[in-house]
Amino acid sequence: MAEVAAVIGLVASITSLVEISSKVVSRLREFAVQTPHIPETFHALSILLPLLTKTLESIRVQAESGTLPEDTIRHVRDVVENTCEHVSRIQACLSAIVPTKDASKLERTRKALKSLAKEDKILQTLTIIQRNNDILVLYQTTRHVDTGELILAELSKLQINPPAKSWSRGVHLSQAPRIAPDAFIGREPELEQVKKLLLSRFHPSRERIVSIVGMGGMGKTQLALAHVRQCAQEYSSVFWFDASGEARLRQSMAAIGVMVVHGSVSSVTRSADEDKLQIDNFRHWLSEPGNDQWLAIFDNYDDPCLQGARSPTGFDVQKFFPFTSQGSILLTSRSAKLTFSQQIRLQKLQDPGVSISILSQRSGRDFTTDKDASALAERLSGLPLALATAGSFLRSAPDISCGEYLTLYESTWADLVGTDVEERLVFESRPMESTWSISLQQVSNENEDAASLLRFFAYLGSHDIWYDLIHAAASDEVPWLRRVTESKLHFRRAMSKLYDYSLVDIVGNSFQLHPCLHDWLVASFTKSPERLLFIAALTSIAYNVHQDSTPNFWIANRRLFEHVRQLESPRFDGLWQLCMSEERVQTATDDIVGLLREWEQLEKAELMCTRVLVGKEKVLGPDHVSTLETAFNLGRLYRDQSEFSMAEQAFKRALSGNERARGNDHISTLNTIHCLGALYRDQGKVDLAEESYLRALAGKEKILGLEHPLTLVTVNNLGRTYRSQGKLDAAEQMYLRALAGNQKALGSEHTWTLTNIHNLGALYRDQGKFHASEEMYDRALAGKKKTLGPNHTWTLSTTHNLGRLYRDQGKDQAAEEMFSEALRGFEALLGPLDPLTREAALSLSILYHDQGKVEKATKMAERAQKKT
Repeated sequence: MAEVAAVIGLVASITSLVEISSKVVSRLREFAVQTPHIPETFHALSILLPLLTKTLESIRVQAESGTLPEDTIRHVRDVVENTCEHVSRIQACLSAIVPTKDASKLERTRKALKSLAKEDKILQTLTIIQRNNDILVLYQTTRHVDTGELILAELSKLQINPPAKSWSRGVHLSQAPRIAPDAFIGREPELEQVKKLLLSRFHPSRERIVSIVGMGGMGKTQLALAHVRQCAQEYSSVFWFDASGEARLRQSMAAIGVMVVHGSVSSVTRSADEDKLQIDNFRHWLSEPGNDQWLAIFDNYDDPCLQGARSPTGFDVQKFFPFTSQGSILLTSRSAKLTFSQQIRLQKLQDPGVSISILSQRSGRDFTTDKDASALAERLSGLPLALATAGSFLRSAPDISCGEYLTLYESTWADLVGTDVEERLVFESRPMESTWSISLQQVSNENEDAASLLRFFAYLGSHDIWYDLIHAAASDEVPWLRRVTESKLHFRRAMSKLYDYSLVDIVGNSFQLHPCLHDWLVASFTKSPERLLFIAALTSIAYNVHQDSTPNFWIANRRLFEHVRQLESPRFDGLWQLCMSEERVQTATDDIVGLLREWEQLEKAELMCTRVLVGKEKVLGPDHVSTLETAFNLGRLYRDQSEFSMAEQAFKRALSGNERARGNDHISTLNTIHCLGALYRDQGKVDLAEESYLRALAGKEKILGLEHPLTLVTVNNLGRTYRSQGKLDAAEQMYLRALAGNQKALGSEHTWTLTNIHNLGALYRDQGKFHASEEMYDRALAGKKKTLGPNHTWTLSTTHNLGRLYRDQGKDQAAEEMFSEALRGFEALLGPLDPLTREAALSLSILYHDQGKVEKATKMAERAQKKT
């Protein structure tokens, strides 16, 4: 009886384990279909469990046939039950990290990230299951516990370890400039210094951060590239990032993160929130135990915002470092204030022979015994970029000798410096300016359009220059620009000429200029900036602006940020005033104002909009329809900044003018009525708001149709007014109509669609439908983070409202997290005195008061009441 009972017990345990294992394998396969790039450990588990199941089936047959000894049955059952316990743990873990079939793409991505966080724990459990499976295989084949244990004991003496996890991800230099390996000359001592400071064999078990600093053109990037080429085999992986601006660094790191963590290349442009997910994911990967042999290079980190080095346009690169102190990090920078790193300061090349070698390598000539080359090298003061530029010129102009080049150089120097000897002594980069000037003159001799194109780049940002951007600037007033953009072939021919003379770099599918070269172009050619080139740059940007009624507009528009910022430079103030009387400038500026409003740079947008309005009033008159459009746009900006009185004046001016000029049913008239309704609702004048919205809606349905996105905007806002009036059923009808229409016309990720979802969440909360409300808020928050980023006011407003919902449900900890996140975001974006910031502080104060946290509640109440 005892033996029968033992067999029954074993068979029951095996049946239970087989059932659980089958469910786990099914979930893993489902996960792999939904999220192909699941962790390596999960793949191993999906292979091991079917093998375990086959082993168990064989043991069950043996047990039921009576061929297993009783002592083996007892030991095998212990192993099976232990295995069952660990497989059950994995099953519970999968429930938390495997998305449902109808989960959104963002939810699947989040689940994938959770799976990475759980990988270490699952790896430990996998090791135990593997060990138990080995024991069961031995019991199955030996059929006796003593023999099995003897074999296991002998195997353990061999100390066979499982293969170590591979951290190798290769060398990623797609963001690095294209510089030939043999172009590196003369920095051997510094190269050895980088090696000794960065390699782990010299400094094991600690993080290594090194910065190469020096003025522009000293060869910092080349030195970093030379280290990679010499020592790449010493690292498990090498990553190169463009750190010249925070936005570029985010995109660069997110792109590499996708390749490294998921093993794929994404061709889809990501949103700001997707970038953040990929960056955090990559930083976690860099921080994993045992993964400490990588090298990360942050190139051109020239604008730091650190303690003691504050910059309104800079950023803190340390936000992109791994979460733990490990690995090797190399930075190149013009700033010597990177105190968190060990610094290698590059000076001018001291050895004249090295300077001659650079000239020889770049020119393809042998200048070893050329006295003129020695004189030229001395004149260029050991500046690598100046030497390289001169060498590139000599390669492209083989009929010019070093002596002739030196004559050109001296002539150019005199033109640049004149008789001001003091300036000549102070401005160390003058040799580079002279070499650029000579190269630009030679380019002009060979292809004048290419030289003109380079000068035009002074009116744009230095990075991310592509054909469509420049093509939009073409006009008959600038014939060379029309010629150079006649086709992509013409454009690439001009850019190739600039590349031949080392005046542009190629990065990915766009072009960029060395920051020093761009600074020189700006300084040289915008002292008296040309009106037509300014207009061309403004037009090129405006033409590439995507309106917010188009899908994915935010993705295309963020490429324009640096180019817009360039035109905001005080150097162009005179041109703004001079050109604002021209209709094309006014039209283009209206588009730029829309961009700045989208990016929530409201003060800058107001300044530009006011410029346009003044210009149109002078040229077109105060009642012209174009003038009225700008007055309307200015009213929207005033409303955005809660300047309600000024907004109402602007809207009423636009309304009365449009009614006279265009009639009551024109779309401009109806849009103005709509915005007046929004303004009235902001002020709590809900009856006036309802009246305005109903009038606007009737006109839009007549002119545009029932499902036009602009009609649905008014439908949505009418729903908000009904909600304010307590007409909740009517509000729900409006919201659902707007949501259905916008999803159909614009897609589920458009900001207008997300606004509809947010508003439904608020309505359901009012109705006490907390589950439905939370579902809507979650959808809205995920979508806004993806589309607008986590720090946009619309995103933060949804965060705040979700906190309110959690508070209503008694989820105090979750509510506190949401309120705190909203408060931090509003304060950073709008300042401590903005009403939205103070409202978030008040929500926290009320929550703390309800929890009995009197001191915290008091502090938050003081922040909420602060007005100065």
